[in-house]
Amino acid sequence: TRLECYLERTVSLPSLPESHVKSVAKYVEKRDYGKAHDAILKALERDPENESLKTYVEKIESIVEFKVATAKELLDAGEYGRALAEYDQLLSEFTGVPGAAEAKAAADELKSNTEARDELAAMEKWDSAMKDWRKGKFDKALSGLRSIAKKYGSTPTGKRADEMVFRHDG
Repeated sequence: TRLECYLERTVSLPSLPESHVKSVAKYVEKRDYGKAHDAILKALERDPENESLKTYVEKIESIVEFKVATAKELLDAGEYGRALAEYDQLLSEFTGVPGAAEAKAAADELKSNTEARDELAAMEKWDSAMKDWRKGKFDKALSGLRSIAKKYGSTPTGKRADEMVFRHDG
């Protein structure tokens, strides 16, 4: 089904029983996995032995655990921008799922970390350059990447930008 294809492309959630697809699809299509999680929990109250529903809830919760662990690894590696992106995704897509709540405090702490300031600024510019790239504005994107590499060259994102420019310019 269309929903299953969408799920496979997004967060690889398992298939739901047909009787529950409709009640969850509206949330999944909006990438609101927290509300999808809640809807499945309500369905489980009515059908507590349904293994498909249990698997679905477990998968959403395991995605949150994975994203939290990934963000922590990125922080340890000094990849503050990518860590913040993980936290932001948890906040926007997984609100209400156990484990996602710590993302708000972690994101706020990261934003106030002076050591992370340059990397976060570089990542913001990186995101802008990648939007230009996806729109086919390659010269503008490359200009943005050159700027990142020049100003933030010592950060992980600055190094990634420099590498991308190098690959392009050869």
